[in-house]
Amino acid sequence: MKIVEVAPRDGLQNETAPVPTESKVAFVDALSATGVSEIEVSAFVSPRRVPQLADAREVFGRIYRREGVVYSALVPNVRGLDRAIESRVDKVSVFTAASETFNRKNINASIKGSIQRFLPVLKRAQSEMLPVRGYVSTAFWCAFEGMIPPEAVIGVVEKLFDIGIDEVSISDTIGKASPDEVKRLLDLLVPRISSDRIAMHFHDTYGRGVENVLASWAHGIRIFDASVGGWLAKTLSYSVMYELALLIPAISVLGVTIGRFSVRLHRLRLRRSGMADADIRIALHLANPDLAPNWYILGGSAAFVMISLTLGLSDVAVKKEAIFFGSFAVIAYLMSRLLRDLEPVKRREIIGIAIIIFIFRAMPGVGAGASWWQIDALGFDEAFFGTLRQIAAILAIIGLFALRGWMSRRPITYLVVFLSVYNAVMLLPFIGMYHGLHHWTEAHLGFGARTIAIIDTMADSPLGQVVMVPMLAWIAREAPTEQKATYFAVMAAFTNLALSAANLGTKYLNRIFVVERGNYSELGSLMVTAAIIGLIVPPMAVLLVNLWKRLPPAGTTGRISSDSKTDLDSAANE
Repeated sequence: MKIVEVAPRDGLQNETAPVPTESKVAFVDALSATGVSEIEVSAFVSPRRVPQLADAREVFGRIYRREGVVYSALVPNVRGLDRAIESRVDKVSVFTAASETFNRKNINASIKGSIQRFLPVLKRAQSEMLPVRGYVSTAFWCAFEGMIPPEAVIGVVEKLFDIGIDEVSISDTIGKASPDEVKRLLDLLVPRISSDRIAMHFHDTYGRGVENVLASWAHGIRIFDASVGGWLAKTLSYSVMYELALLIPAISVLGVTIGRFSVRLHRLRLRRSGMADADIRIALHLANPDLAPNWYILGGSAAFVMISLTLGLSDVAVKKEAIFFGSFAVIAYLMSRLLRDLEPVKRREIIGIAIIIFIFRAMPGVGAGASWWQIDALGFDEAFFGTLRQIAAILAIIGLFALRGWMSRRPITYLVVFLSVYNAVMLLPFIGMYHGLHHWTEAHLGFGARTIAIIDTMADSPLGQVVMVPMLAWIAREAPTEQKATYFAVMAAFTNLALSAANLGTKYLNRIFVVERGNYSELGSLMVTAAIIGLIVPPMAVLLVNLWKRLPPAGTTGRISSDSKTDLDSAANE
């Protein structure tokens, strides 16, 4: 793979605050040390139009040029090329676009006119033995024209190669391209143009930059433009972030250590009060039984991992379905082994809770079409999506603490029914915005789509993880002491498998209501259907489970006596 680092030009040209020349020089020198093949250092353009790059000649004169690294520059005309040659550039770039409107807004010329403008640049560069790269902007989406047809892009690319351009960089200028759109373009382009002369230039505006690179790689593209920076890199490097991520298990270990230290202090206090060691162990629940590995659980877990890896790495057409059903069978087997020694009533309690939570979490969603629509119609971007995710994560944690009293007083059946209704209500603002609600609120109330989305997220997030608490509480209270961790692991795996079921449901729901990028005619029906399913199915599951739990256990005759009968709701209540 060849990386063309464009941050010193494409990144810095958009900065509002002046960047000192010495900082640019240090920036380029640091990039040179990373091992990238090419760095686009600056642009020889009008200082009046792009003041951030007015010092291009000085930057080129002061950088340290490493052997094997190509130092290039963007030039709009022969005058800029002359300055670039004086600055000893290794390669130059020219630019046009696949959108007529974008070209006229950006450089006041048509596509044909822009190509005519840089023909003298190309001729002079060739006489100086300088390679020339051509940029094709707005190759997927244009802020003025919308989606750009692949045929329009191919026409421009072929014209550039016809006049003698050495390499063409196809640019997703506003960052809205999807992997499917990249595939659609390259399916048509690569058979016509050698892939080793094509570069791809993606932005991560909506979080799909890496996916688009992978889609291009699958078509044989090996030249990619890159730009250090972004929100994360402005604060910390990726290596530092990965190192910080190691704090998460360290914090977990620290918690266990603090817990053991607290128990030790408590033991010392009890010993000083005169309590016997045997009584202390009972008081502190330290009388551990003899533990032995459960080979059924270990073997089932190994089978679960093997099925997931084998099918996940295969080319089976229905591997997602195969992984789900194979995993479901393994986890069902593990649950049967784990619960076989419980009393029938308790076994029904935990199975009932697990089934209700599984069905609740398995409800299908709307799918990627909703995100596309939010990007294209509502104007959301990756930064705003990141804000929503941060709000959701913070409020989910706060909700677990703030609502624990409310949860402790409510049975699992109540929580699932309540949350089913609540989730359906939380989808209503987006259904409303699909039909223009945000336009009305903006005109009459002064706020639009983003405010509605933030309010909806703030209302929805605190209840995001509530439904898991009753099952965990049951395990903590009722599971055998020597098997609590195993219960947690198996039941968590079972309820998390529901998320795979939700993904499959979303997949098949999207085959009924087809939503394609730019065509959202069926999105409204899809959102309504998803809301109705989520509103009806979990309460129906609650009803059926409650009917099932009232039946006498297998092997018994008649009803369960009142003193031995434990209601599912009251069991989940704690």
